[in-house]
Amino acid sequence: MVKAIIVIFLCFATMAAQDSLNYFPHNDGDMWEYYHWDADAANTVRITVKVDSITADSTYFQREFKFIDSPDPDFIIGYQQKYCIADTNHNIFSSRYSYTIGMNRVYKFDVKKDGKYIVTDLNGGYDYFYVWDKYTDTVFNKETEILEIAYYAIDDTARDELGLFHYSDILAEGIGSIKRFGELGDFMTLIGARINGTSYGILTAIDQDRNNRKVPKRFVLEPNYPNPFNSQTQIRFLLFKPDLLSISIFNNQGQLVRNLVQKRMFSAGEHKIKWDSKNNFNQPVASGFYIYTIYTSKYSYSGKMQLIQ
Repeated sequence: MVKAIIVIFLCFATMAAQDSLNYFPHNDGDMWEYYHWDADAANTVRITVKVDSITADSTYFQREFKFIDSPDPDFIIGYQQKYCIADTNHNIFSSRYSYTIGMNRVYKFDVKKDGKYIVTDLNGGYDYFYVWDKYTDTVFNKETEILEIAYYAIDDTARDELGLFHYSDILAEGIGSIKRFGELGDFMTLIGARINGTSYGILTAIDQDRNNRKVPKRFVLEPNYPNPFNSQTQIRFLLFKPDLLSISIFNNQGQLVRNLVQKRMFSAGEHKIKWDSKNNFNQPVASGFYIYTIYTSKYSYSGKMQLIQ
């Protein structure tokens, strides 16, 4: 009877650890694609998991990083070490070199709000992360638990303040990191993932429709159709890579009429956005010429259209 109780207890303990580690999925073949922006470039970065071995208390796996539009993965925000270990004590350790050299704890998931958790001991100071919040939210139409943490460095263990900010990380249970914000204004936002065989969002690596879409070698702004138009028209464009776009409508005097799209992520391929000839107050606008402008992460493109009523 005592044996049975011990076995049941151990099973529950293992399940609890596995549930906690769902903030950092690490199944073989798991994949994430992020829009990554910094002052020098905007890129899509892909992270793929390859499991090497599993023991009674740990999983050893590699995370492969690849920029879709650049060969250099050294500018990813935060910890991007290749070799990782997930253990049954809710920890993730990682190293740039191997499973035995330079390992540091980068995550711990059995945490409480306002808690501080040491990442690296710096002989008098330390790197650590602070838990800002835990709450429920919807990610990719899935209700899940959210964990918001931020990483800091402090040079004296006697000091009370947060210390020098490195970056923040927002993680969704069952999905992983969904947003990161760096100390220099750089950021990453998740655009798609494949977790344990289930796909979320836009994932160009496995998008079955990609071959059926027009994917150009550069941004292409096509003429809106119809033009002239009576009540509504479609603004058409093609993207050669995923990008964060805004689209605005102006009158012939350059005055803003409508914010049609505000900082929305679009996949590579062809897109059509409808304008119903209304302004930001949902009021019909007068006949005349209008300018539509698409703002990408680097440039802006404009076209002219005529409304006839």
